[in-house]
Amino acid sequence: MSTPVNPSEVARLREQIEREYAAAWAGLSGLAMGTARHDFIAARMANAQQYGEQLIAQLGKEAMPLIVAAMEAGSRQCQRERAEQE
Repeated sequence: MSTPVNPSEVARLREQIEREYAAAWAGLSGLAMGTARHDFIAARMANAQQYGEQLIAQLGKEAMPLIVAAMEAGSRQCQRERAEQE
């Protein structure tokens, strides 16, 4: 018997992955480029990984497209913000 999936928990985890990835991306290429410390970026990526693992625990292999989409969305968000500031 499988554990029922809570849609709001899935959405929360996906949003957290997106936020963490956007923060890491901003540290690599945003206004903080050159000043962001490696430990900040590594922590953001580790957080995103933990959220991804939680999502996989809930959805199994079906979580992978959601994780990839969240990472892509985080990247696009950072790129949009950077473009707006130029």
